Order: sequence, then structure tokens, then C-alpha cells
Amino acid sequence: MRNIKQVNKMEQKIFILAGLGYGDEGKGTITDFLTSVFPTKSIWRYNGGTQAAHYVTSSEGIVHCFSQFGSGSLSKPVSSVLSRFTAINPISLLAEYKVLQEKINFPLPEINLDARALVVTPYHSLINQMREISRGEKRFGSCGRGIGETFRDVEGFGDKVLRIGDLGNLSVLKHKLNFLRLIKIDQAEQLLSSDQANPELLRRLEKLKDEECFSDLMEFCLYFSTWRPINIFNNQEDLAMLINSDSDIIFEGAQGVLLDRDYGFYPHVTQSNTSFHNAEELIRENNLSGEIIKIGIIRAYATRHGAGPFLTYDSELNKLIPDENNVSGPWQGEFQNGWLDLVAMRYALKITGKINGLALTNIDRLQNFGEVKVCNQYEYFGFRSLKTLEKYFEIQTNNHNPNLIINGLKLTPVDKLKDYVWRQEITDILIECRPIYETLKVNASSFTEDYVQYLEQKLNTKILITSHGPKACDKKLVRTLTE
Repeated sequence: MRNIKQVNKMEQKIFILAGLGYGDEGKGTITDFLTSVFPTKSIWRYNGGTQAAHYVTSSEGIVHCFSQFGSGSLSKPVSSVLSRFTAINPISLLAEYKVLQEKINFPLPEINLDARALVVTPYHSLINQMREISRGEKRFGSCGRGIGETFRDVEGFGDKVLRIGDLGNLSVLKHKLNFLRLIKIDQAEQLLSSDQANPELLRRLEKLKDEECFSDLMEFCLYFSTWRPINIFNNQEDLAMLINSDSDIIFEGAQGVLLDRDYGFYPHVTQSNTSFHNAEELIRENNLSGEIIKIGIIRAYATRHGAGPFLTYDSELNKLIPDENNVSGPWQGEFQNGWLDLVAMRYALKITGKINGLALTNIDRLQNFGEVKVCNQYEYFGFRSLKTLEKYFEIQTNNHNPNLIINGLKLTPVDKLKDYVWRQEITDILIECRPIYETLKVNASSFTEDYVQYLEQKLNTKILITSHGPKACDKKLVRTLTE
């Protein structure tokens, strides 16, 4: 393995990073590593919103949880570009700027916002929380920050939604913000009609109706549009003037591919595309040139935050490797650890398509285990027919097990992406499965090399980067990025 100091820049590179799990794979720390190694001057966020929680630890031990800024911003001055595929919360962005500025010893470069990016408001957050409260024990596992609500508004209301470019126009801002508020009040009252005495729902409805809050939000949006640290660009030509095009670029994804809007396990999905798709489109429309390197990020074990199928969950792992940066929350629910699920990983790789390789994080957390388990197949113990299962899964036949063995998941056909009955059945079947494990003996001195070799064989994908801790110096390039 080569040390990071041995990396030489051969030509301009464009990195696209995506987590291959349910989020929390280490996207922030890998972004920070690449920023420290390569001459990166801009980091683009190509999906998601304020629900991102990308923890980075600097070489001095300073920790920051990146939400909307590019996660390399703790190490050196890099521009953050929030693309048209993101949902931006101006209140949170300003708060993060102030916190981050206190942690670094250099001026933060200006933040570049696409005028077409959606605006997340407190109204979105309130109705999001009300929906989750109304679902009771059948929550979807939302973060409660209104990101999904914001993206869904586009489908329902089109040009009436509030975008970053609207914030500086008083008449447009007032009209759109009031329309949004009235819509959310109506939606809230519909939710309350079936649970009229619920104090949590009533309290949030009162906030939606508060006229003073509306005035304060109007005033803040107008201020934000003239806030000096931001640049709002309206087209590609404007953006080209704002970023340094002769440096490497990182496209930093949010959440994980298994939560993808179209291919995730419905209804426990996000409302944005979490594969490389958005980044590839931004590269095309902005005429960015360079060597494109696609990296999928996985932990050495599996995690999930909140509701949804998680076959390899192991409560003992929660005790053995607690995660101080990921704790249970009031909306997402419990943060869960499990063994690595190669069936799910292979499915994620189908969603992303061809990649250059993987970054494997959190290896150090398993290094002192006597043995680790890895799921390579599922056993189905439900009562659905083989014909039904074969619509969704790769089934192993001619085995001695009385139950069916699942080797993999098939991609949902394009004409079924909006068929939520089809997609819900996949989720329901997964709940009727249990993992089949392979057990690996751990030799602490050679665990990384052994694990890398094992995973490369099982996933038929090269591992490019390994990570043994939170800092950039804890990462190594296993091989050159394009070999």
C-alpha cells in the first residue's frame, strides 16, 4: 500500500462519490481525504439537503459535522457549489457558516448557489414532522427536516415552489412564501382531522399559522439574498466565472444508494437520486472536462439510521462498536449496526452502474475482533410463490435447503419505478428473509489486506481507498485510482 504522500497529479480529475449503503458510510471523511491529497478547489453537492451529517476530523483533531458545505472545507479553502439538484435551507446554511468559520484559520471562500435550487423552509420541516407523528408506529424514518417535502412540492406545484433565485425579489418571495404557508396549513389541518386532540400536531399547526413567524422569515430571506459570503448563479457561464476550472473537482453525494428515490426499498426512501446520475448530468451541462473517477463508499460493516429493512442488524454490534457521531434521534429513530450485507452491496452497484472502485471505511473498528461475519445470501422463509420471488430476486435452485435461497436483487424495470405496489412488495419480501453468513477469522496484523481481497472477490470490484480512522492521514490508496 502506498502512502498518500506518494500521489502525483497527472491531469485534472473529477471525483464522484456515492455511499452504497443507507447513508453514514463515510462520504465526508473520504471527501476530506481527496481534498487533502489532490489540488481540489471546488466541491459540488449533487443531491440531498440539510439532512446530510458528514463528520470530518482535521489533522489537529477539530471535528465538524458538514451539512451543506463541501466536506473538504475544514482542511483548506475550497469553494462549495450547491447545485440545482439540492434543497437549501438558508437558515441552516448561515448557522453552519458561522460555526465552521470559528474552527478554521483561513477565510472561507464564497458559497455558490444555483438559482434553481429549492428552498427548504420551517414550514416544510413542520409538516414533515406532522406526517411522521401521524404515521405512529409505521414511520418512514424521515429526518424531520422537510427535505422530502420540499422535493415533493415540485411534483405538485411546479413553478409555484420557492427557489434560491426568488429570495431577492420582494413581490415574488412574498407571493410564493405565502402560497407555501397556506398549502402547508391546509395539509396540516387534513392530518389533524383524524387526530384532533394530538398536542404535538396542534402545536405545529399553530406555528404554521403564526403571522409573526411569516414576517420574520420574509425578512431573513431578503437578508440572505444579499449576504456577502454567497454567490447566486443563474447559468453555467456565471458558474464558470466563480469556480477554478483548472483544479480537481469533487462531487460529494448525500445519503446512500439504497435510499434512492427510484430504486430504494419503498417507502423508506429519500426524495432525491442518490446514484451518480445527477453528478454526471452536471458535468455534461457545465462542460466540465477531466478524468472522471467514480468511487462507491462502504463501511467495513453495515449501518442504518431509522426505519426500513436491515437484515444483518445485530444488537451486540451496537454495544461493541458504538458510534458517537451517529446517535438515535426523535425522527430517524435508532442508529443500528449490522454485519456487511454483500447482497445489498451488489444491488447498490447495479444501481450505480460501472465505477472505478470502492473506498472501505471504519476497518479499524473490526480489527481486534476474533472473527467477523459477512452476509452473502438471504434465506426466504415466507409463503410467496417462486414465480413471485423471481420477479424481484435472483433465486438459487437445486439446493438442499427447504427454503429458497436469494443470491441477489434485480433492478426494478423502468416502467415499474412509479408502481409503488411493485416496490412495496420488494420491501415486504425482504422482511421475510434472513441473512446467511460466512464467518471470517481475523488476524489483526493482516486483516485489512485479507478483508480487501475477500471483498474484491465477492463484489468483483476493486477497493481503491482504505480508512482506519477519522483523519485524512488514516486513509491510504490501495492502488492508483484508474488502474
